Amino acid sequence: MWVQMYQFLMVGVLYAQDNGKIQKTNNTVANNHLNFRMGYSTATTNGRPTLCLEGKVSPKGAIEACGTGYGFVHRDLGTDFVHFRAKWGVFKRHFSSSQLQGQMGAGFAEIQLGADELGFQFGGTEEGIETAGPEVSASVQFIQSFGKQTELVVDVNGGTAYFHHGPDLVVPQNRVYPFVEVSAGLGW
Repeated sequence: MWVQMYQFLMVGVLYAQDNGKIQKTNNTVANNHLNFRMGYSTATTNGRPTLCLEGKVSPKGAIEACGTGYGFVHRDLGTDFVHFRAKWGVFKRHFSSSQLQGQMGAGFAEIQLGADELGFQFGGTEEGIETAGPEVSASVQFIQSFGKQTELVVDVNGGTAYFHHGPDLVVPQNRVYPFVEVSAGLGW
């Protein structure tokens, strides 16, 4: 997993090069509109990295989807956790070619223990395999410009989902489901 992450980041570095040199970004404000990250989540046990896609919808607002890609990237069984949320910027600190920002998030999450079915089960468990519920989170992102319109994005977030039907799954889960995720990737 980490080798693949390193290769992903190196492709971005090569993309950002111009005539064999990385472009200078002094006094450039990092401001990506879309970023793709991959990393680790305490909420999954299927051995796959968590993939996150985040898109800005306003200067402070963003939408984000994260999960391991079960069903279209892999079919490895184990606990899989996916979430979809809106994020709102609560602080931003600029440096010469980077920034640090904090975001609060709210949305919904799904936990699944077997083959995924279409849709989300907010009112039950779909044969004891999956259930969904609300989620809140907080994240800190470090964004470093390293090329023309390209940034390295490192995100650390933590949150809690509430799965009312979690105890009814084939492998019972807690209703209150905390998680921590660390991811890195590229923004454009």
